[in-house]
This record gives sequence, structure tokens and C-alpha cells, in this order.
Amino acid sequence: HTTGRPLVGAEAFTSDRGWRDHPFLLKAMGDQKFCEGLNRVIFHLSAHQAYGNMVPGLTHRKWGEHIQRHNTWWNCSRPWMDYLTRCQYLLQQGELVADVCYWFGEGAPLNVNDMKLELPRGYDFDYCSSAQVLQLSVKDGRLVLPSGANYRYLHLPAGDRMTVPLARKVRELVAGGARVVGGQRPRGAPGLTDYPRSDTEVETIAAELWDAGRVRSGRPLAGVLARDGLKPDFEGEDLQYIHRRAGEAEIYYVSHQENRPREVTCTFRIAGRRPELWDPETGVIRDLPDYSEQEGRVSVPLRFEPMQSWFVVFRRPAAGAGKAGAARNFPRWSEQATVSGPWQVSFDPKWGGPKEAVAFERLSDWSQHPDARIHYYSGTATYSGKFEISNLRSETYLDLGAVEVMARVRVNGQDCGVAWKPPYRVDISRAARVGVNSLEIDTVNLWINRLIGDEQLPLDGNWKDFETLLEWPEWFKKGEPRPSGRFTFTSCRHYKKDSPLVPSGLLGPVTIQLQDP
Repeated sequence: HTTGRPLVGAEAFTSDRGWRDHPFLLKAMGDQKFCEGLNRVIFHLSAHQAYGNMVPGLTHRKWGEHIQRHNTWWNCSRPWMDYLTRCQYLLQQGELVADVCYWFGEGAPLNVNDMKLELPRGYDFDYCSSAQVLQLSVKDGRLVLPSGANYRYLHLPAGDRMTVPLARKVRELVAGGARVVGGQRPRGAPGLTDYPRSDTEVETIAAELWDAGRVRSGRPLAGVLARDGLKPDFEGEDLQYIHRRAGEAEIYYVSHQENRPREVTCTFRIAGRRPELWDPETGVIRDLPDYSEQEGRVSVPLRFEPMQSWFVVFRRPAAGAGKAGAARNFPRWSEQATVSGPWQVSFDPKWGGPKEAVAFERLSDWSQHPDARIHYYSGTATYSGKFEISNLRSETYLDLGAVEVMARVRVNGQDCGVAWKPPYRVDISRAARVGVNSLEIDTVNLWINRLIGDEQLPLDGNWKDFETLLEWPEWFKKGEPRPSGRFTFTSCRHYKKDSPLVPSGLLGPVTIQLQDP
């Protein structure tokens, strides 16, 4: 941020969890890093899959999220990828809005883990190096870097030593009207450069600034902010946030990090603008009509589903002082009907599933099914059924209840999209019709259960340990049937025969939901 670079990339989602993760489990982790400033995801990792007969395929030993074509949920991952793309696009716009420039010191070694700043909730900061402090100037009371990054406060590092050039720079900034806080009173310069005159000059500057109270040190930063009357840039209980400014648009990304729905009134340090909701899951942009403005800040009631994040954007003038209670910001839902069994569930024999469709009188967890072909099954299974609807609105949705882990819905043969996170709900308005409708739900679980099932069978490869396959098996090199009867082949065996199975399948309840006007 301080250098003006628009992209902040990082190795993302690194793991050794062995096929346990899927987009919903990874979402909150990614959202938290977006709030910390990340705006370019570099997946760890996507191993090249050169062989169609090695599935789940090659791994980087035990490491990686296996973002690759042989993962069970790969063909359902587009909505998550679209979500990440929309988030990254908006978070690459403009510049970060932060109140504090945190200079972390001159000494050596400098370790990020030792850089602590007790900043109250609702304020943000950037790290700043000594070289960048020397580049700071003051404009209209704000500290400005050549990149354009600007701040209200310069926070000094801990320690009682400061080099002469930096001490002179702090004096220059204070004389220009900058707010400089934190840091101990310097007692001299580090090292022996120009000693003892360097110590004398630093002591003189310390007397001018620290002893005279022109640098505010020894006080908690929260107290300084309160005394200055600077209210938080964002308030929303324990929600995470980041704020960027792109031209006339103020862009807030607000993240709910818990696996439960909730409603929170969020307050933004914005005046004279009306809020819009930009949904990174769907790309939909709409007004938030219920809001109020008071003392230079706008308050907006927001609703969050489990681990949901929103963009709240202010780019247009407000009409008046706010419209609290004018209309609901979020729709209400009413249940019209329950889609009950029996279900015909078709598994893929290629991965050990039954050859014929299996009747499920009620929805249940595959891993608890008495048939080993089902409780060890991994991949996609299709639930087929029918439902009747008597009241069709322009906003009619199919809610799948609980899903382990993702599902694609077709109504009357039309693709209605993928449900990848709570609420597992898809819009069926265009596909459904009054009367009887056919329903197909392709449900995807994780590779874990099939991998555990295969561990019940003899090994057909030469392994040094669970993550080191010593050589390609002869059957693999020759393209022959496997002597063991195993279904999966991968270069890391994360699971043992007694590893616990994981919940799988469509768990429901499946209902028809209408969005109330």
C-alpha cells in the first residue's frame, strides 16, 4: 500500500489436510485475508494431472488444497471462483483507507511477528519502513507518501534510540502539523556514527518534541483517538472489514466469520452518501434503503448468512439525512412446501457405487448407510424426485437444507445452479411451473470415504511411507487392471483403514421457499 502497488498476492490456502477442504470451509479463511489486505489469491496448490487413470491424482507429497480437475467438487467450483474473482477485482481498486502509518523501527533484526500495534477495532493501519518515513510530507494535516497513500497519524516504534536523520524528519513533520504518537522518548542515537554529537542532537530534538508534548507518547492509542474525537471508520460488533477508496466511491468489504446467521447494524465513517449492497456471490448490486446518518456516519442494518461477506459501497449522494425504516434491506422468506421422499439416488459404479439406483425413503448421510458401496462412496450421486407447486412467484427458490458438500440442481431438465454454501438455496423461478415438476440434484462429497474404503484392500504399490511412492506400479505403467480392486490412486495416502468417515450427501430438509415482496 505504501508504495502504491495495486496488487497484494500471497500463497493461499496451504494445507496438509488431505482432501478435507472444500470451498465453503475455505471461504472464511480467504475472507479474513481479504480484510487484512490480500487481493490476489495464488493457490497452493494445483498439481498437474497428466494421467486420466490416476485419480485423485498427483500431489505435492502431503501438501496442497488440490485445486485440480480430479477433485470431486472441481466441476462445481465455478461459483467460488467467481466469488474470489469479484472480491479481488473490487479490492484492487483505488487505495486503502487507513488512519495510522505504523513505522516499525530501524533496528535489526526486524521480524514481522514482533511488530505489534494495539489499534482499537474499527481503525486500520499500514506498516511503514524507515526509508518511507523519510519520504513523508504533510498536506492539510495528513501524512502523505509519494505513492499517494495518506494517513492521519504516524505511530513511532518502541525503543529509546533514534538515528539523527529520522529524528530530524519527525521534527519536520511535527512542525508541518502532523500528528505523531507513540514511541518512547529517545535518549540518544544507536551506534557510534558521529558519536557523541549524534546523541546530543537527538536529545535536543527529544526535548523539543517529547518533553514539550508535541509528540504524544506514553498513552494508549485508543485514548489518543478518543481525545481527538476520531470515531471508528467501521463499527459492527466483531465483524472484520477493510475500506478502499476509488475515485468518488467508498468501498467497504465486511466479513462475518462465524458459522451462524446474524443481523448486525454496521456504522461507516461516511457522510452524505447512500449505501449500496454489492453481492460478491452473485454480482447483484442493489440499494440499501434502510439507513440513517448521524454525526458524520451512516448506519445500515445488515443480515449475514453463515460466513457471509458483503461489499457496502457509497458512491451516490444521499437524499436527505437518511431513511431509517423506510423499507427492508433484506427479503423475508416463507416456506411453501417440503419436498419429501422417496428419492431415487444414482451412484457411479466407476467409484464403487451400486449399479442400480437406490431408494432413499428419507434423506440420510451416506457414511452411515449399511451398504459398503454407499458408505465408502466418493464422487457425485444424483437424487431424482418430483415436487408440486401451487404458487409460483418471480422469486421462487429451492432450499436444500444441509449438504455435504456441494450440489447442482436441475428442475424440469434446466440447470438452476450450484449450492456451495449455506443457505444451500438456488433460484428455480424460470425453470419451475405450477403443478408437478421433476427434480434432479447432483450431490458431491469429498474423496475421503473412498480413500478409506480402498485402505481396506491390499496395497498394489511400493511405498516408503504414506507420502512417498517409490516407483510407478507395473499395472499402472502397462495400463492393466489393478490386482487389488482399489478404485483410487494418488501419490499420498492420507488415510488409514480405521480413519473416521466424513458426513456425505444431501441431508435436507428440501423445501420450496418464496421471497416475500
